[in-house]
Amino acid sequence: MFERYTEKARRVIFFARYEASQFGSPYIETEHLLLGLLREDKALTNRFLRSHTSIDSIRKQIEGHATIREKVSTSVDLPLSHECKRVLAYAAEEAERLRFAKTPPVLTPHPGEMARLTGADTATISRDRIGVARSFARDHRCHVVLKGARTLIATSDGRVFINPTGNPGMASGGMGDVLSGILAGLLTQGLEIADALKLGVFLHGFVADQAASARGEIGLIASDVIDGLPRGIRELSKGKMQNARREPLGRTTNFKMQNARGVRKF
Repeated sequence: MFERYTEKARRVIFFARYEASQFGSPYIETEHLLLGLLREDKALTNRFLRSHTSIDSIRKQIEGHATIREKVSTSVDLPLSHECKRVLAYAAEEAERLRFAKTPPVLTPHPGEMARLTGADTATISRDRIGVARSFARDHRCHVVLKGARTLIATSDGRVFINPTGNPGMASGGMGDVLSGILAGLLTQGLEIADALKLGVFLHGFVADQAASARGEIGLIASDVIDGLPRGIRELSKGKMQNARREPLGRTTNFKMQNARGVRKF
């Protein structure tokens, strides 16, 4: 019955069935799904509930609206209610929206957003940015631009690129919107998608580095990058990249290198 769901989703349904049995319900209802989700996903629970409420308080609210019957044995295979089936159908539809898009979509999350997409915590994302980005891109047939210090580009076919440009001053509101605009503009010009993403991310950081060199990283804002785009594009088109950061990585450089993990620096 649950073959189409991931292992995590099946565990949520398992816990939901347990919750339904404790309420004495003949069906697994949506409120039991909620309790099952909170039991399964501790990171989600901590992130959204925080100190404002608790699973016990949610349970009490559900008990206040539900009809409590005699407990049902946990060995009983309780069916899903019609409403619960609709919720799961909607969830499956959303989960498959990325995978079955006509063309692989482009996602541009920062580590916190990536954590919400994967159900992991931010620390887990930061420990294995390459692995997480590559796995998500492959599994969901999309391209991931994982922003941060050394922004990563993971393509749907498993390639990963590490961008060498950019600086800490870019951690300000609106920078991600500027990046999305640059990427959209390049894609509409007919560039191959991986080339558009590499160029766009590089250009975004390159222009921000120029602005930081001129004004300093502190106080750098999104409009500084927008204003510097014409000059940045002109300099890149002429091959003038004196301000591009080319920090060494061991015995290699950031440009045109590939290691055993299939990661390319450009």
